[in-house]
Amino acid sequence: MSCCSRNILLIFGSLLLLAFLIIPYRSTHVSYKMDPYSKINYKITTRDSGYMLVFNYIRLKSTRNSSVENNNVSYYIAKDLFITEIAVILLLAFLDYFLFCRAFKKGKGKGK
Repeated sequence: MSCCSRNILLIFGSLLLLAFLIIPYRSTHVSYKMDPYSKINYKITTRDSGYMLVFNYIRLKSTRNSSVENNNVSYYIAKDLFITEIAVILLLAFLDYFLFCRAFKKGKGKGK
């Protein structure tokens, strides 16, 4: 393995590791409130998205919601964003390998 391909593998391998450790998520928080005067229950739904460590995601998915509080929070991975991140990292890795490593090998051959 040449030095160039080793460097490309090191850089983009670490980016892939970070992409697998810090995942995009979406959450939905559902809570119920009752109006004290009219006795009508209101359902309030809020959505959130962001990035979190995969260990926090596993911990949040494994805990159960309390039914006493009358709220429900569900977390799930934003699969479309996650797949796009991985695809872009792999595409850039192949592009850099073919542009830089192959171009440097061809450039060295011409100078001799």
